[in-house]
Amino acid sequence: FTASLHSVTLTASHQIFVKKDENSKAITKFASEIQEGELLINKYGDTEAVTKISISQESGYFNPLTESGTIVVDHFLTSCYGSYPHNLAHALLYPLRKLP
Repeated sequence: FTASLHSVTLTASHQIFVKKDENSKAITKFASEIQEGELLINKYGDTEAVTKISISQESGYFNPLTESGTIVVDHFLTSCYGSYPHNLAHALLYPLRKLP
């Protein structure tokens, strides 16, 4: 959860855009590595501080591939890629993103 009471559900190996503080550059981190106090980037480009982290078990998932390599999930900017670093996966999947 964030200070604004928003929440996001991701697999541990999916990535979300975060900042350490308001002056730092946005990076992607695996959901399993997110810590309380880090700033998530919401769909408006603003940041929201993580206030609580919980683990749940859900069934099913979506993993769409977008041309930008990003997608908004539950109000927050996330990577389309799981298991591999965002920039690496984005470069390697360039040919697939260009298919109609």
